[in-house]
Amino acid sequence: MKKIMIIVATLILTVVLTFVILIAFPDTKAYELPEPSPSPSESPVENKLYTYVLEDAFITNMKNSNGFVQASFMLEITNEADLLYIQEHNYILTDTIINVLRNTTEEEYLNDDIQQILRERLKEVLMTALGIDSIQNVFFLELVIQ
Repeated sequence: MKKIMIIVATLILTVVLTFVILIAFPDTKAYELPEPSPSPSESPVENKLYTYVLEDAFITNMKNSNGFVQASFMLEITNEADLLYIQEHNYILTDTIINVLRNTTEEEYLNDDIQQILRERLKEVLMTALGIDSIQNVFFLELVIQ
């Protein structure tokens, strides 16, 4: 009988102490599981993007055709130093874009996905001509084909 009373007293004391701790320290997070830290693939990496809008529209004829194309562009760049370089060497940019537009045939311009084709072509050729690798995207602000 004495053993039963000790066990009951121990249980009552444990319950009372648990309630006292929970009431005295209600904001404690000791009983909560810690939040898992995000893995490197899940954590967002902030890449700052810079934009460069070419002020004037490009108007040029198509290769081996009487048709012409009018286009204006905006570049998305990931490196501020390259943005400054592009601003200082705008003539390379202009010459390269005109060259790409003039060397595209009328048949190519009639493709449904011509914008995507020109985007990829311009991105690659511009990075090579300028000696940079930070052009993220080439956006069309206007594209007129006649």
